[in-house]
Amino acid sequence: MAASSFKNFLNLINPQPEIGGLEISDSYLRFVLLKNNKADIVSMKMPPGVIEDGKIKDKDQFFSIISNFYNQLSPGSKKKYIIANISDINVYTEVFLLPKSGESNLDEAVNLNLRMISPIDFDNAYTDWQLIGEKISGGVNQLQILGAFVQKKIIDDYEDILSRAGFDVAAVEFPAVALTRSLSELSEGFSKNKNYILMRVGSDGLAFSFISNGNLNFLHFASWASAYGGQRQISFDAMKRVIITEVQKVLSFYGTHAEGKIDSLILVSQTLTDEISKIINDNFPDISVRIPTFREFKNLEPVWFSTVGSALRGVIPRSEDSVISLLSAGTEIKFRNYQIVAFINIWRNIILSVLGAIIVFYIGLDFLIMKNFDVLSQKVKAISIPDFANITELQNEARDFNQKANLIYAAYAQKSIWSPFFVQLNQLAGSDISIKRILVQSVDSPVLLVGEAPDEDKIVTFKDALESQSQFTNINFQLSNISKNVSGNVDFTLTFELKSVK
Repeated sequence: MAASSFKNFLNLINPQPEIGGLEISDSYLRFVLLKNNKADIVSMKMPPGVIEDGKIKDKDQFFSIISNFYNQLSPGSKKKYIIANISDINVYTEVFLLPKSGESNLDEAVNLNLRMISPIDFDNAYTDWQLIGEKISGGVNQLQILGAFVQKKIIDDYEDILSRAGFDVAAVEFPAVALTRSLSELSEGFSKNKNYILMRVGSDGLAFSFISNGNLNFLHFASWASAYGGQRQISFDAMKRVIITEVQKVLSFYGTHAEGKIDSLILVSQTLTDEISKIINDNFPDISVRIPTFREFKNLEPVWFSTVGSALRGVIPRSEDSVISLLSAGTEIKFRNYQIVAFINIWRNIILSVLGAIIVFYIGLDFLIMKNFDVLSQKVKAISIPDFANITELQNEARDFNQKANLIYAAYAQKSIWSPFFVQLNQLAGSDISIKRILVQSVDSPVLLVGEAPDEDKIVTFKDALESQSQFTNINFQLSNISKNVSGNVDFTLTFELKSVK
């Protein structure tokens, strides 16, 4: 989890550029960029005579063509990073074994063996290697290593023109390696536990490869020019003879140099797929011909499979790419320098952005302070000159308010609490006496009570109850104040004085 987070952080501060696959042949340019599980593809025909047998013959015209192609891919000045995929015709491969016990000095041992087995002048060749497996040989655990060789001038010409056109080359490989990768990762029904012969029919010739454990083990290329002596038009019968001859050579070589059964041939061809399959089936009945299809990018024709393989390599982080690359050392160093420069540029932009934000913040803060200072200055000026008329008016209003407040306070202090008085009076009256009206002018004035009772005795009882309370004094009740009403009850009035209502 921590390692994944750290890796994501590194990708954030120093992201890997988008790297596409660019296949260059005698008759076409093909480019594939894999992004978000989609394949962006662009192609262009190569005029005859610009590239022949995988070598650039007309550098000026090739520069013009590749520059136009670059402009289609990257309008403007944006760099385009690529895995360059050049023809198999000039690439030589050899598989050799080294003891596993010597892994500590593996690089030194590999370079010594590459020099010894190189089929071309080693000093004028670019070479590289990759580990493709292990096997027991003579009772010793051996490492299987695939070496590849190509003339320096061929690669230098491609690198120079591609660089001038705007491309940065991350690696140089050849169709046999790229096709093996795309078939191994994308082909339906492909098993890494089986051995296959891969036959690619291209405009430049026939390329045969052995695939074992998902890795390239052998490459054999037969160009049309060598087969037909430079003839531009060939008959089907002539092509048939060449196919039979070359397949027989490959099977014979496999029988003497490789182990394990091989019964499948994967055919990748732009045209005549059915006819070529029939030729092989009729002449080699023990070999079954398979036409590959991809689990993804199903809309792509087989002619794109090699370019897709190079595009798949472009997705691999550069630090994890250990596949054969026939680049010059200078280009490899240049690509590593890209990451250093990109890292410096990113942090330079971050620092400049932060400094810019700080400067903008302080400019805004200074503006805000000056604005508030002006507002406060105006307010200070406004209150520094007294307005005596307003002050006098405010003083009079305050004095009037205070007087009214004092009157309210005095009135509140003199208020009487009448609720307990009425409750007590109602309790003394009981259920026999109905109080109709009470007239109270003030606490010091006699209270007039008008009521109704069933008879005179109930009135006398009510009067005695009032007299029993010390709160009521001077109770005055006269019989002349009694009168019968229509209901048969008697109305009466009495007066009394209160000592207190609290």
